[in-house]
Amino acid sequence: LSRNVAFTSKLLESDVEIVFCDFPEANKLVLHIISSIAEYEAGLISQRTKQSLKAKKARGYKLGKSENLLNKLEQAVKNSNKTNHQKALDNPNNKRAIALLKNLVKEDRSLSEMARILNSEGFVTAMGKEFRASQVSILLKRYNLKKD
Repeated sequence: LSRNVAFTSKLLESDVEIVFCDFPEANKLVLHIISSIAEYEAGLISQRTKQSLKAKKARGYKLGKSENLLNKLEQAVKNSNKTNHQKALDNPNNKRAIALLKNLVKEDRSLSEMARILNSEGFVTAMGKEFRASQVSILLKRYNLKKD
């Protein structure tokens, strides 16, 4: 009926007839006792939930509703892009590829030729795929290598 004894008491004192289909023998005494137990149980649940959330927060877990993240989406995307950019700069495979690409840029090779050479030398993208001209272009821009 309710997890609040005061509410249950007011309801039972009103002139409203209360009938439970699954508990027809319920009377005022039984309903007060059940309501008291329910209120006590609600307090315990609340206490355990607060303790659990406090412990999670202490472990570094970020609490909150996902709806509240929508207004932070733009900043999250910026942070993600910045992290991905830094990972790409620190990627040892990219660093080795750039060493080769510097020479290929000096030789004035096309992006398609550069991709073909990288692939023939066994280089792969961060996703483990073969290079394409568009990916070579991104790599050149990322490391500020421009064709003269």
